[in-house]
Amino acid sequence: MHSTPAYPNHLEIIRSLARAFDTKGSDKWIDDHAGKWDFDYRAIPVATDKVVYEPLSRYIGEDFGRDVAAKLTAFCKAYSLFVSNLSLEGISRTEALRILSSHLFSSFGAEALRSASNNLDGPSPEQFMTPGKQAIATLFEWFELSVPGWDDFYGQLSKEVKDRMRRWQTGTQLRACK
Repeated sequence: MHSTPAYPNHLEIIRSLARAFDTKGSDKWIDDHAGKWDFDYRAIPVATDKVVYEPLSRYIGEDFGRDVAAKLTAFCKAYSLFVSNLSLEGISRTEALRILSSHLFSSFGAEALRSASNNLDGPSPEQFMTPGKQAIATLFEWFELSVPGWDDFYGQLSKEVKDRMRRWQTGTQLRACK
C-alpha cells in the first residue's frame, strides 16, 4: 500500500490557488482528486481550466485568465521536474512544504505577481510584500488612489457586494489554504 507523498500533488496546489483566488466554487471534483498519490496527470489542465482560467477570465478578463493559467502550467512542469529529482523520503510533510515554499513556490509566486502587476497596470509587486498587511488590502488602497472613477463605481455597488469587498480587505473572508 502506498502512502501519501511528503509533497503536495499538482491538484492540491491548483486547489490552494483556486481557494486563494476564490475561484474554486463548490465543485467537489478537485477536492476528490487533490492529495491522492495516484492522481491522473491528465487532470492538471482540466483542473487549471476549471478552477483558474475560466473563473478568472469571466471575472477579470480573458488575457489575465490565460496568463495565470500559462504561469500555472509552467509551474506544474517545473514542479514535476523539481520533485522528481528531490528525495523527500524520511521528512515530514510540514518540513517538505517549508523546503518547497522557500526554494520553489516563492520564486514562481514572485514571478507570477510581477507578471500580473505588469499586465494589469497595477501596484508594484513590492507593495504586495508589506509585512503584516494582506495583499488584497494593498490592492484596494491602490484602486482608491489610482483608478479614475473608483469612488463612483464603488458607490453604485449593492450593500452585499460592498460588504463582501470589505471582508476581503480586512481578511475576514479569506480562508487559510489547506
